[in-house]
Amino acid sequence: MTEAGGTDRPAGGRVPSGPDPAHGGVSTDPPVSAPDPTLWLTLRRIIDLVDEAPAEDRDDVLLRECKRSDGTLDEALLAEARALLAIDMEADGFLSEAAADRAVHLLTEGGPDVAGERVGPWEVIELLGEGGMGAVYRARRADGAYDQNVALKMIGRGLAPPTLLDRFRLERQILAGLRHPNVSRLLDGGLSDAGQPYFAMELVEGEPITDYVERRQLDTEARVRLFRQVTDAVAYAHRRLVVHRDLKPSNVLVAEDAKGRPRATLLDFGIAKLLDDDGELQTRTGGALTPEYAAPEQISGGEITTATDVYALGVLLYELLSGRRPHETAGLSPTATEQALQTLPPPPTAASGQRVSDLDAVVLKALAPEADRRYPSADAFGDDLDSFLGGLPVQAKAPTAVYRIQTFVRRHPAGVAMAAALALLLVGFSVVTATQARRLADERDRAETEARKSEEVATFLGNLFDVSNPLSPQAVRGDTLTARTILARGADRIETDLADDPAVQVEMMERIGLVYTNLGLYDEAEALLDTALTRSQGAFGDESPEASQILLSLGQHWHERGEYEQSAALYRQSLDIRQLALGGDHESTAETQHYLGVTLKDLGELDESEALLRDALVTRRAVLGDTSLQVAYTLNSLGNVLRLQERLGEANEAFAEVLAIRRDRLGSDHPSTAVTISNLALALRDEERFDEAEPLLRESLGHFRRELGEEHLYVAIGLNNLADTLMKQDKDGEAEPLLRDAIAMMQSLHPDGHPATALMEDKLGGALVALTRYNEAEPILQRSHAAILETFGPEHAYTTTSRERLAALDNRPTP
Repeated sequence: MTEAGGTDRPAGGRVPSGPDPAHGGVSTDPPVSAPDPTLWLTLRRIIDLVDEAPAEDRDDVLLRECKRSDGTLDEALLAEARALLAIDMEADGFLSEAAADRAVHLLTEGGPDVAGERVGPWEVIELLGEGGMGAVYRARRADGAYDQNVALKMIGRGLAPPTLLDRFRLERQILAGLRHPNVSRLLDGGLSDAGQPYFAMELVEGEPITDYVERRQLDTEARVRLFRQVTDAVAYAHRRLVVHRDLKPSNVLVAEDAKGRPRATLLDFGIAKLLDDDGELQTRTGGALTPEYAAPEQISGGEITTATDVYALGVLLYELLSGRRPHETAGLSPTATEQALQTLPPPPTAASGQRVSDLDAVVLKALAPEADRRYPSADAFGDDLDSFLGGLPVQAKAPTAVYRIQTFVRRHPAGVAMAAALALLLVGFSVVTATQARRLADERDRAETEARKSEEVATFLGNLFDVSNPLSPQAVRGDTLTARTILARGADRIETDLADDPAVQVEMMERIGLVYTNLGLYDEAEALLDTALTRSQGAFGDESPEASQILLSLGQHWHERGEYEQSAALYRQSLDIRQLALGGDHESTAETQHYLGVTLKDLGELDESEALLRDALVTRRAVLGDTSLQVAYTLNSLGNVLRLQERLGEANEAFAEVLAIRRDRLGSDHPSTAVTISNLALALRDEERFDEAEPLLRESLGHFRRELGEEHLYVAIGLNNLADTLMKQDKDGEAEPLLRDAIAMMQSLHPDGHPATALMEDKLGGALVALTRYNEAEPILQRSHAAILETFGPEHAYTTTSRERLAALDNRPTP
């Protein structure tokens, strides 16, 4: 149904999932059992004393501190202390390694669950997940300083040696300095009373980025734009000499803000390694990683650089684009995994075209087996993705002259054509005689005159058709018959007067076709729009913006006729063309997103409908301003979706904003203003505020009748909505004649059938059951249920409601 809305049964929304905090990990060392707390506290004190002593006195200090109270030497304690000191004195030194790497070796097994206990200033609430690095808990501030929930990461399962704690303190200070909107912040860190290290991180509610893009069914460009938030966050960390080393979907969560805009947040820089001033790590790899997202050098034990994170980013983007990882390494040995990563995977996209080929090249460069062939940093990776999004040449492709020219022409087709024409003109001027130059000037003047003439004709016809469109702001009220007569004459003139100007001819066919649709003259509309599409594709190409416009108008036409599946298919074709040719943030793209969202709402696909409408709304606000009529149209449709999801407070806010815009821009009597009044009334009705809803529905119905005439789709919908509200107040007797009038009107407007007719008949059957007129109700309900089932399928809310009304006949009293 149109934006005037129906009386659909509401559907609930989806609750985003929480974070996945578990960490996978591998280690080159065997796990050890949890250390004895008393032993570790003693060792910590001894190692601190030895570290502080001059080098020549350390042996004496060590022997002295390892003596028992009776003066005898504790050989076991001495052996433990010497082992830890030996680690500290390894080549490059123990402190040159990241604390988390050593934690995997020293702190892996054992240790009690701390749920319900207090760790530092934090009260541990529940376990969220476990992995090779320890456990993650939901916790809240318990010292009264302020109220905050966090993700508390307990590193390892036992106590840490003193030298490791020094490293934790260093990393904690560096990680606490990471402040970026797409990075989960480190808020606190320290030791529990039992000596176990912990980090308190920002608690992020969201879902893995791969789940989000699939649930939202984002197109390629939208996925790349969301992924750019991830590359920005990683680049920010790289500039602060921190490498993540474990980028994977569960460490990149996406949530939406109050305006529906997605925000990606990176988790778990707790296993990061620190870079030196040259951008290379101080030590070789080790510790925790996720093999499916690990770079070849991580598997082989090679040097870790910023290019290591670039590889993981490439794996993640490959998965976002293709739905699978570039290499399937699950169950393979490290050697087999390393061998598999030495070959490039097939391109991630299945579509064709130069722009998609550029994106494939970018992803495969990030996945190069050799680190020096990848992008050197996340910044460089992100810059090439920006080039792809902007239609510029990408660094991942060889910078040949042909490629750069192709890219430029693809980005500026009109400008290149004009430049080529000017170049030819200049060449002509340089070689022809003055007489020839004069003839060219005459031809140019004649062409400009014809262009002005075509423009004037297009303007005249456009204004003429707009006057006959009852939904146009320029419509002449009360003159519909005369407007239709002029419209028919104008349609005939298009074929003759504009035969030499296909661009203007196609545009006028499209305009008059839409006007015919809005007047309910569907056969005339279909014939004109089909002709316009054929001529547009012949003149400009199947993938041209001109063809996308006609596809959009055909989608509108079939939506008004109730053929929602056909309408959605046409809208999707138009959207694909516009996103590729114009980009995701163009107003024309937003226009198609709007109409597709409205149709998907009628098909019951509420989640995708909401996502499309919110995307369109963001673009339209940015491009056209908050008070534009286009913003009002999209906001009104979004309000309908919110109402169907039972988010009535949000729906009321949306309708109130729309009503203010339309009253200001169109006036209180305009049909579009009446549409908003009707939708606001439906939201009030759903809240059972019938005393407020019913007068508004009667007001909007009066506007429809005055402005559109007695025989119009909106009038039928207005009668249906008022009848439904009366039925909810047990006024079925008053509702019955309204429904019969609405059904008769729909059958007159759509003699071949319309889904709205079946829905209205189903409601009439329900009213007759309530009035105990079962014999009249039964054939109506059987007929309407069959039609609804065929149109919407067995799972749709319309079908469920119809099935319940039909089942109510079983409760009729026995004669």
